[in-house]
Amino acid sequence: MTYNRRWQQSLPMRIWKKLLTLILRWQDSRRDKRICGVSLVDYPKDHTEEVHASQPSHYRVLEKVFCKSHFTPEDSILDIGCGKGRILAYFTEMGFKGKLTGVELKRDIVAVCKQWTKAYPNIQVIEGNVLDLNPNEYSVMVMYNPFGEDVLLKFLEKMEQELSAIKSRELPYS
Repeated sequence: MTYNRRWQQSLPMRIWKKLLTLILRWQDSRRDKRICGVSLVDYPKDHTEEVHASQPSHYRVLEKVFCKSHFTPEDSILDIGCGKGRILAYFTEMGFKGKLTGVELKRDIVAVCKQWTKAYPNIQVIEGNVLDLNPNEYSVMVMYNPFGEDVLLKFLEKMEQELSAIKSRELPYS
């Protein structure tokens, strides 16, 4: 009896979560099309130990993460593992006037991002490895789990070496 009751409660919850995910994807896709002219929702499911599969952040999540952040036109934001550019689109929609840069390894995904960002002169999309970039050119770096453990450790070592003399600025998260 207890098992059956739990199963009955979990089924509606699973249905609700699936429905909520579909609604968020639909809302994000509509917003993408308004900003970029294309949807940035779907990605191939390619994943390796070095590089995780791309997945776009929901706009609602980005709003919560950056709601208390204040950026100036002098800021330069680097989106590490930018994928098709959802974070770049978010900052564009918010009216950010500074330099936006996305870096992504996957050529086919970079092509999509470069296509829609042509309309925005403050956005640069780089096909390449973040380890080859100079972190001192950026005042803000954002990422969401773009690489595996080995690459993450290399990235953190590089940041520690190259940014040690620079005063860091923490962004609030609520």
